[in-house]
Amino acid sequence: MSARTMRATAVLTLGALALTGCGAQQDAESYFRDEVVGIRPAPAEDASGGSMTEANAAKVAAAVLGAAEKAQGQDGAAGTKARQAALSGSALTVANAHAAITKAKAANTASRKGISAASPRVLSVSRGKAWPRAMFVTTTASDKTQQLHLLRSTSVTDPWRIVATATMQPGTQVAAFDSLAEGTPMSGSAKLAVQPAALLTEYAKGMGFPKADPTPHIETKDPFTTTVRTNAKGLSDGLKDLATYTQAHAVEPKTTEVVPLKGGGAVVVGLLKRTDAITLTGKAQSLTPNKEFAALVDKDKLTKQAEVVTYETVLFTVPATGKATLVGVDEQLVSAKGE
Repeated sequence: MSARTMRATAVLTLGALALTGCGAQQDAESYFRDEVVGIRPAPAEDASGGSMTEANAAKVAAAVLGAAEKAQGQDGAAGTKARQAALSGSALTVANAHAAITKAKAANTASRKGISAASPRVLSVSRGKAWPRAMFVTTTASDKTQQLHLLRSTSVTDPWRIVATATMQPGTQVAAFDSLAEGTPMSGSAKLAVQPAALLTEYAKGMGFPKADPTPHIETKDPFTTTVRTNAKGLSDGLKDLATYTQAHAVEPKTTEVVPLKGGGAVVVGLLKRTDAITLTGKAQSLTPNKEFAALVDKDKLTKQAEVVTYETVLFTVPATGKATLVGVDEQLVSAKGE
């Protein structure tokens, strides 16, 4: 976790301051029309069973993930169009930030590893034949870590897109969803120990520095939370009286996704924006950023302040009773500035 965590904040650390094949069951044209794009007469509503067969869900997942992976390597107008075709929601927001920071010649500070389409496996599909529809899919990234992707189609004419992606933390797991044949209910309110909006707000406020609110509904001993908190304190202590350091996390609106688990509880996915800020005091004439940060802000000396903004995609499992656990997370540098 330490090798891929807090890359964005690392520019302010102490050292720094010194759609593919469709199979034989359906021909490509009818498959694309019926399952990927969804352009067809709306079927009679059926509240039982999965929204699609396991085989077709696997084909959809492979196609969408393949398109998303390919879009990451494209720039300019073509890249924008490709990302919009394969992604939406927080996944699109994060991918656009990655493209923008890479264009700014800061690829080495763009911490997000990107979406992997390797070895897709469908974990859940929504129940019934109505829309919106959703599915959870897992893939394996190049570093052998497991990624979880939430795909959604909002209407009969809306193509499937990835709406959120997070990398599983070491030693974590997601409890079972309802079987693919049965499908996962997407309507109604699941019994949860803490509601999704309150959960994300509690986590954001609990991650502040130097002042953090209590997190009574969340287990915060996971690798990501521990590393973020440890690094914040280490940086603040290292600056001593030369500068003040603060860290704030805020929930991005309209990015929260909820998928029920079998037997109670749910997976909750959200997007946070983290702001790390350093303000020099009168005891410091200047601070010298490392090469990565200097390239971003086009300055080799800081005399007033520095700020780094990072997106954090977070994926929690929330039980019916007990504490929520952060099981998946990804970071993406958004911007950096200094003067």
